[in-house]
Amino acid sequence: MYARPHGSPADLEFRRRYLGPLPGVTEDRHKNVIVRQGQGDDANRVLWSCHTDTVHHHAGRQTIIRTGDTYRLANGSKSSCLGADDTVGVWLLVQLIRRGVPGTYVFHYGEESGGIGSSALAKSDPVWLERFPIAIALDRAGQHDIITHQSCFRTASDAFADSLAVALGQANPVLRYSPSPGVYTDTAEYADIIPECTNLSVGYLGQHSKDETADYAFACQLLEALTVLDVRALKVERDPTVADVEPFWSSWDDHTWRLKDDDHDLPLPRKHAYLTDEYAEVQDSLWLDRYSGYGDRYDQIQEEDRLERAWASLKDYRLTSLREAAARSYHTAPATRLKKRRPALFRGSRLLNWRTH
Repeated sequence: MYARPHGSPADLEFRRRYLGPLPGVTEDRHKNVIVRQGQGDDANRVLWSCHTDTVHHHAGRQTIIRTGDTYRLANGSKSSCLGADDTVGVWLLVQLIRRGVPGTYVFHYGEESGGIGSSALAKSDPVWLERFPIAIALDRAGQHDIITHQSCFRTASDAFADSLAVALGQANPVLRYSPSPGVYTDTAEYADIIPECTNLSVGYLGQHSKDETADYAFACQLLEALTVLDVRALKVERDPTVADVEPFWSSWDDHTWRLKDDDHDLPLPRKHAYLTDEYAEVQDSLWLDRYSGYGDRYDQIQEEDRLERAWASLKDYRLTSLREAAARSYHTAPATRLKKRRPALFRGSRLLNWRTH
């Protein structure tokens, strides 16, 4: 299996070997690989999304093993991660294309380095993107999440998420999906253009770590559902021209992070997120914690208590100042400025570069 930091020879070789033979494949000027299947509305109903890069520290090849239906790094491997994030998504899109499922498929370049390919595409070709009412990324850990929020903004309506959960359950009763907040993947870059932008769990766990695993059986179950999914039954309700800021943002493992006082439950603006070493220590410990699964609220009360202690270290920073910063960042900017600003709020942050989706 290829270890492929974005732009590395291994990344380029992986793309050439596995994406090059796909029917009608093209590459745009931003190094995104695109395949369109079907005609008219069939091709334009859903933009399917994944990314080809991984967070490996070094490029090259690595040895993996399969135990039952679970893939993991071989014992003693020096690799920094398995790379199921987002090799599973790539595999699913390739299989859908080979099965002739209509849609537009985008294999994004450089997601793990801040959505390089998707942000460039959104900036340079918004008219092309406007044809799609739905963008679905296959780039989420666990087995149950349909993401409705990314980068502190709503990117998909609850009605859409509910309809997708029902449609997936009808396509394969084994699947149990439900709406959930998320962090970031490439579809967040399209949320000002495409009404419903989501991210779907594809069965990997422990992403960005040596303990990362991929569940092949689950991926196959999801593939069967996506193959027969009735995308015409999916509801489209969100208005992408309205900046819908939600009062929370969510971490890679689904914890919800809030700055609280007696009367308010405020988002902590990302530019204030590393004001103290204590906060960073709590954040780092959350990255390193090992949980038994994904999609649930693991030890939520305990972790919220730890976060409250971190918030206490911010007492020298007046809440009024934080409210003003939040207002300047999220609420008072004109819609056109919000559209330009949204990706920049989160791209390059330590959280985004280490733990996403």
